[in-house]
Order: sequence, then C-alpha cells, then structure tokens
Amino acid sequence: MQGSKFRQAIGSGKLQSFRRRGPHGGPRKHLGKQFGKNIREPSPFMSVNAHLPGYRKFRVFQNAAIRTGVYAGVCMSAVLVLWIFVANREAFSEGFARERNLAAAVLIGFLALIPVFRFLRLPGRLLVSSLIGWGLLSITYRGLCLYFRALNDRYSAFHIFMIGAVIYMIFATLSWIGSCIWRLRESHASHSNHHVS
Repeated sequence: MQGSKFRQAIGSGKLQSFRRRGPHGGPRKHLGKQFGKNIREPSPFMSVNAHLPGYRKFRVFQNAAIRTGVYAGVCMSAVLVLWIFVANREAFSEGFARERNLAAAVLIGFLALIPVFRFLRLPGRLLVSSLIGWGLLSITYRGLCLYFRALNDRYSAFHIFMIGAVIYMIFATLSWIGSCIWRLRESHASHSNHHVS
C-alpha cells in the first residue's frame, strides 16, 4: 500500500505532501514543535541488546579476568573428565598408563597457566581469573568423586582447590612484586629524564 501511494505521489508531483505524512498515513508528530526544542524522533532500529531478557545476566562476561577464568576452567574440566573416564572405563589405555597420565597432567598444567600468562602484570586480575578457573576444576573433581569413590580417598575437592589456590597466590605475589619494581624503575627513569632536561 505505501509503495503504491509513493509511486502515485511521484507521478502527481505530490511527493512533498507525502513526505509530511507518517508511516501509517497520518500526520507525523513534531516533538520539537511541541516542546520548543529540536528533538529527534526515536529510531525504530534502536539497539536491542539492552532490552533482551538475559542480557544483564551475561554482562559479567565482559570482564576479561572472569571470561578467561571461565574458559580455562571449562577446558581443564573437560580434560579431567576425559582423563578419568579413559583411565577407568577403557582397558586399552592400561598399556600406556604412565604416558596417558603424564600427557593429561601436562595439558591441565598448561591450561592452568593461561590466566597467569594473560595477566602477568596485573596481579589482581591474575588471582581472580586463576581462582575462577581452578574453582571450576575443583567442582568438576567433586562431581567425579560421586561416581569414582577412589578419587576422594586420595585427595578431596577442597584439598585440590587449596593446592591450586596456594600456587596461584604465589604467582600473584611474584607478579605484584614485579609490577612494583617495574613502576619504580619507570618513575626513576622519568625523574632522571626530567633532571637532564
């Protein structure tokens, strides 16, 4: 309907009067004239991200530390689950059990170091991201203990979490000391350049 009206308006030279009509055929409201200000009408193509039902719940993942910790924790948990199931359900892996365990431990260790490498000069974010990832791994380990009772006999989930937390706190402390030394050197260099100039 609007397309036919538009073609008729072009043919009859009434394009200007057609433009003054609203999208539904009625007169367009002029908000600026009503309030004495130059107010633009709201666009129908507004950003819908702020109006989505679960948008605010996922805004926490905009934080790089949280996002990195979650990704690292999910990857470590997947490797742990695969490792435990292969070691206990697949008989063919008994012939190379030492290599299997070593490969799984190295892979988990590499994934555990991702937050450390990612936030090497940011000790606060390093600690938060690392604890989130290791916490997810500990929760997964606790779930596996419900199915494999022998796991809890050696190490509990809390024990696993505390081991990782202590190691990550050591990394965070070293990162904090390194950042302090780096800032001290930068400030000393800037003062030296200021005196020379």
